[in-house]
Amino acid sequence: MSRKELRKPLFDHFDVSERWRQTLDEDLNHCVPISAKEWDFFKAAQSSGSLKKYPPAPGPESEKRSAAAITKFREVVEHLRDFDYRIVWPDQDWMHSTLRGERADQSVVLARARSVCRQILGCLSTEEWFQECRHGPGTSLGVSFADSGNSAKFVPPWTSTETAVPWFGHYLRYDDLLGRALLPSCPDLSLEEGIWRYVEVVKSSRLTTVPKNSTTDRTIAVEPTLNMFLQQGLGRLIARKLVPFGVDIQVQQDKHRDLAYMGSLTRSLATIDFSSASDTVGVVLLKYLLPAPWFEAVEQIRCPSVSVEGEVVELSCIATMGNATTFVLETLVLFSLAVAAVSVGHDKSRTSFPSWEDFQKVSVFGDDCILPVEDADLFMSVCKAVGFLVNMEKSFFTRDTAFRESCGADYIGGHNVRPVYLGGPRSNKPSNLRAWLYTIWNVTCKRLISSLGPLTYAYSQVLQYLASLISRYNKELFLISVSDPDDAGIMTFGDEGRLLRLFTISPASGMLDKNGTLKYRRLVSAPPSVGIFSPELELWLRLKFPVYCDPFHVVRKSKDFTVRKTDRGYVVGWASSFDDALRRAYGIIPVSPEVSR
Repeated sequence: MSRKELRKPLFDHFDVSERWRQTLDEDLNHCVPISAKEWDFFKAAQSSGSLKKYPPAPGPESEKRSAAAITKFREVVEHLRDFDYRIVWPDQDWMHSTLRGERADQSVVLARARSVCRQILGCLSTEEWFQECRHGPGTSLGVSFADSGNSAKFVPPWTSTETAVPWFGHYLRYDDLLGRALLPSCPDLSLEEGIWRYVEVVKSSRLTTVPKNSTTDRTIAVEPTLNMFLQQGLGRLIARKLVPFGVDIQVQQDKHRDLAYMGSLTRSLATIDFSSASDTVGVVLLKYLLPAPWFEAVEQIRCPSVSVEGEVVELSCIATMGNATTFVLETLVLFSLAVAAVSVGHDKSRTSFPSWEDFQKVSVFGDDCILPVEDADLFMSVCKAVGFLVNMEKSFFTRDTAFRESCGADYIGGHNVRPVYLGGPRSNKPSNLRAWLYTIWNVTCKRLISSLGPLTYAYSQVLQYLASLISRYNKELFLISVSDPDDAGIMTFGDEGRLLRLFTISPASGMLDKNGTLKYRRLVSAPPSVGIFSPELELWLRLKFPVYCDPFHVVRKSKDFTVRKTDRGYVVGWASSFDDALRRAYGIIPVSPEVSR
């Protein structure tokens, strides 16, 4: 058998996804729903396409999607470049301009938003900033995507803009341990200006595109290495500053889903969405809103231009996606504008700072904004006045409709009408494909149970089809708890009797430990291959980032010094559970408390 034949995938996942969609539609057309009202809502939403977010097949269409994304980026750049900020500041005096007449409310909103930003950020402490500095997981200029761990990013020459190099020099004076760790490969780094000989100065980031869904791509910029190191620190610091004001990046998505549910019931909350929000945070706007030291720091570690298909394009936005400060700055700006709009809508006085209650009425995560419906018009008008593009098709801000959408949650009158969006496997490796089938099974079961009820979902054709595929490409069936990830195995949902009869393979063996806890096997992501790193750099990482939760709740371990692999695959790991349903599925009868005593 040839090597090419050995690499042949187990099956065509594009064909599987299409058959899954067709079979699911057939089931939904024949099954009787538990709620006729919910059924109508679900069918209407499902018609938008279950494969909307499925990765596109390679081919000539991919070039068209990439070209369309780049064209849209250019249009947004031109929109912001030609934007006339005099409608906001007619005399171009950022500090003292006041609008009169019909724009008086907008003027007050901007003034209060400026006060909110300054209250949130406070004074910029370089020590707090440098405490958060680190390399992120992505690629950077001069570092390949397949090898983007810390080890590669600390190997000179480092790419950097000219204005960011002095900041990295300040960081090395702050972090003497890293400076000493770099001395073996950079012996002259300790000199006053020795850092410059290890830096490749660049003027621009590089624009590239990545798939957004099955029909469109999105643009993202690859930033210089040292800029990214400093951007990570400043972005994380801003995220930490937002937490006391009710915006926690880690839990904000869950909060938004709950608010979208409540908004669909009460119709009192508006969900506002924007187009290309990350590319429309203007430099002029940010210079007005941020304290001077913060703006200068953001300005000096960003790339003022981006290379687009060999052409250098000057940016009027503060940064594009790819810059680690972009998302948090976008969140900060829109949150400040929303809080200010709410406060002005309730209080026409010229006080400079909103009340604390106004902060509780607003929630923002990136470009997803939720606020009271009565304040939505003023908020959107101010956003348009400073260059943002409101996506009217995805914004819901009236009491006439019960639909609300935010952070991937779609609700109509409290009913979940989010379609089952299927994503593709990470690669054609057998372990990736098996994990992908597990994921399809679990997300399909969850959708069917919530839409059709617990009495009919197990007899659907789509589950029979998925069970046949899983049985064909697995020697044994991994049964997992509902608290496990979707790609780890089959969830039983307390209905193991009917579900297991669909499979032609037996469950993997489980066992009870001395405490009566079930030990079972599941699929887990394989750890990346270890890259080359120095003991000095490993010590620096361990000392600066011990195992703890940062503002993004990311546990930091020495595995950051690794070579990144995009198709690492899966391995079998052990887990434990007290779930009685899981014990029954493994054929272990749970002992009742009365018997155990």
